[in-house]
Amino acid sequence: MTELEVKEKVKKIVEKNAVANMSEVREDSCIKDVHGIDSIKLVGLVGDIEEEFEIEVKSTELNRENFANVGIITDFVMKRLPQ
Repeated sequence: MTELEVKEKVKKIVEKNAVANMSEVREDSCIKDVHGIDSIKLVGLVGDIEEEFEIEVKSTELNRENFANVGIITDFVMKRLPQ
């Protein structure tokens, strides 16, 4: 799977979980501040990421550093996909 394909899927997952500005999801828009994804919604988003890409996110990885925006989430997923 290419990085572009991953990014598009991540964007759709963020749009699905967003509570604000769903149609304005960009690579660098903050999922918390711009799209209203709080810690509870973040758990759902991570579950969707795990299911879509067949990866496991450890509880220690579940933080805003890894899940701040589409670009960062894409990088996180790319590192965990089989080569």
